[in-house]
Order: sequence, then structure tokens, then C-alpha cells
Amino acid sequence: TPVFAQQSDLLSCYSRGDHHYTLKGAYVTYQSVCEAFGIRASEISIAETQSDLLGTYNRKLYDLSPVREAMQVVQTPFPEYERLDNGAASDTPLIRIRGSGQSLYGDYMGGDIAETCIRTDRSSLPTALIFGDSFTNAVESLAYYSFDEMRSVDLRHYKTQSISDYIAAYQPDVVICIRDYEALLSRSDNGGLS
Repeated sequence: TPVFAQQSDLLSCYSRGDHHYTLKGAYVTYQSVCEAFGIRASEISIAETQSDLLGTYNRKLYDLSPVREAMQVVQTPFPEYERLDNGAASDTPLIRIRGSGQSLYGDYMGGDIAETCIRTDRSSLPTALIFGDSFTNAVESLAYYSFDEMRSVDLRHYKTQSISDYIAAYQPDVVICIRDYEALLSRSDNGGLS
């Protein structure tokens, strides 16, 4: 909250038709995380597309809402990477770019996936684990710029082991939890934390 409160254009950080932040809001989150861990955040250029972002609130009542919002995408070239989803090689793009028509929040990282691993073969950079829920999706598509390997776990779908056991087995340099405060109080979908 304090980080977002300092933004000069706070409205650009939050979606107008959804409960998630925009890609610009995810970028603020990514920068804040990097600063907290003493990691250099990449300068990433974000632009709007001609595609309308429908978000997830029943797809803005199936496109009946008069509120319009452009899908935001990264213009900075992505570092080369290998992607695995749920342990299998994946060619799902980090951000699905639609030149026109309608985009969804699920176009970030392919939506909600139990476990994703992005490897970049840059051993001088730290490793990271991001865990939480759909709010991690947009941040994941940016965070891997600063990490050699980035893993993400969606606690609503990942049931193989507790998040504590996952951290012990993987031993990442950085662990990032992105959940809203209310969800952290829940006994369900918290990876054995509650």
C-alpha cells in the first residue's frame, strides 16, 4: 500500500474493469520487490495495444460494460528462456499479444497454472520463487528479467506439497508471496501456511 500510494499516476496501476492491477501496476510491484532484495530491476517499456482488456469479472459482463481498457504489453525484448508448466516443456508465451479484438487477464503467463518454471541460463542472477494466486501472473511476466530461474506456484491449484516443503526442496535465493491480506487469513488455498 505505501508503495502504490506514492505513485504519481495511481489510476494507471489498477484495472478499471477488473480486480487486478495493470501491467504498469505489476511493474511497480516488480520494482519494489527488486529494491527490497537489493536486485537490479530492468527498465521495461510497457505499451497499450489496440485490444480491449476484458479482465475477469465475468468478462466484464460478457463485454456489456461501457468501461473500456486497453491491454498492456511489454515492448522491451524478452531474454531467451525455457519454460516448463507443471513439469512439462511449454511454448505458452509470457504475454499473449492480440493486435485487436479482446484480451483477457489470463493472457499474462497463460493464466492460472499450478507450477511454472522459467529458466534463462544466466547463472550470475539469483533464483526466485513467486507464490500466491492470479495476482502473480502479470508480475511473473516481468520478474524473470532479473532472475536466472523463476518458479511460480499458484496455491489454488498446486497440491503436490506444502509451500514450506517446496521452498526447502528448491532453496531459491528469493521467495515472494503475492496474495491479498484476506486470502492469507484463509485455511484453504494457502499451500499449508495456515
